[in-house]
Amino acid sequence: TAELALGGRAGLLSTDPGLLEIAHGSWEGLLASEIGARDPDRLRAWRETPHEVLMPGGESLQQVFDRAWAALLRAADGLDADATLLLVAHDAVNRVLLCHVLGIPFGRLWSFRQAPTTLNLLEGPDPSRLEVVRLNDCSHHTPLFGEAVHRAL
Repeated sequence: TAELALGGRAGLLSTDPGLLEIAHGSWEGLLASEIGARDPDRLRAWRETPHEVLMPGGESLQQVFDRAWAALLRAADGLDADATLLLVAHDAVNRVLLCHVLGIPFGRLWSFRQAPTTLNLLEGPDPSRLEVVRLNDCSHHTPLFGEAVHRAL
């Protein structure tokens, strides 16, 4: 699921399909080893040049960014500069949004960690002027489980 909570709007909680995880197409539900056996070249490209990959029957990173950024803009619309917006999304969505905010190309998608249940903190007066304050903060579970690492398929 993908959800957003808007601070300052009386605890409003809603969902936006723009924040859904990347559509993996025919890869959906498969283990990396299964994908590697069926589609090794595309899997290698996903690891090395993810910005050039269109998963069969799925989405590209640009498509994910286009819908996720629009969802972020919708969520932030009308918020005061000091309001809090909480977005809950999956790995690929988080990564393309962070790439955009950090000003790095989608080809560097794997150049920073995004572990499961990670927290990223961004601050700014509006979506066009965000800065990353915290990236891949897992301190809420690291003492219990160690550092979780999420890598490309």
